[in-house]
Amino acid sequence: MSIKDIVSIIIFYFIFDISFIILAKRDSKILLPLKKIPDKWKSNYFYKWLVLIPLLVMCSSLVVLFQLNYIVFGLLVGFTLSLCDTAFKKNIS
Repeated sequence: MSIKDIVSIIIFYFIFDISFIILAKRDSKILLPLKKIPDKWKSNYFYKWLVLIPLLVMCSSLVVLFQLNYIVFGLLVGFTLSLCDTAFKKNIS
């Protein structure tokens, strides 16, 4: 993994994190499935990583299979990381 891959992931992570924060503050119905996750799961990092690792493997396999560039890789991984962080926060809104 090169420096440009890491920078791309960080930039897209922050972009999607800000987007999810704005959606949560507006009480968007897009985030409604994330609110149905039990609170017991939200406080435990084991469940977060249990969900995150298969999603990241799927993103990486898509990038390798379709030979996508580092921007699409950063977009996929940044979205996945931000979505999992938002889903496993104690208070989404």
